[in-house]
Amino acid sequence: MKTLRKTDIESMRKELRIVEYPEKVLGGSRVAISVNRCFYGDSSTMSYFLVTAYDDNGNAIASLSGMCLEPRVDYDQCDVSGSNTAIRYGTYNVVPSTWHEKSGYFEITGVDGRSDIKIHTGTTGANTTGCLLIGTSGTYNSGTGESAISGDSGMMELFRNFLNQYGDGNATIYFSI
Repeated sequence: MKTLRKTDIESMRKELRIVEYPEKVLGGSRVAISVNRCFYGDSSTMSYFLVTAYDDNGNAIASLSGMCLEPRVDYDQCDVSGSNTAIRYGTYNVVPSTWHEKSGYFEITGVDGRSDIKIHTGTTGANTTGCLLIGTSGTYNSGTGESAISGDSGMMELFRNFLNQYGDGNATIYFSI
């Protein structure tokens, strides 16, 4: 078996024309978040989420995944302000925001009849009144039919850094049925 020496790797780099992109180029021009609902309860809805950053050519350059939690789904009430229900399926914008006068949070905008929908920490359906909670993992209790997430503080930090690095704090979010 032949081992490569440093000079061989340098030759390969030149031959293959491998480009080392500066971080500014890899900043991406778009961030998309998909939320795929999977567990429905009387007071909570748990989903898998995937955040993907794309460069100016539409190539995926980074991703982040985890679990999220919303209130129960009630499609008759999801466009009523203060209804404490999950967001209607569809595509919306995510923009930088504040929560309790603290910066570093994000808000989902463009939801008919709703406003002030934050993305923040929390672990159970009781921690959300129409907002989206994010975490690293989740559990579904088949006895009660309810879900909970964990790792919320760590995931919020990762999520914040991801959106700020790749999307200048902005993204689009898609909720499945």
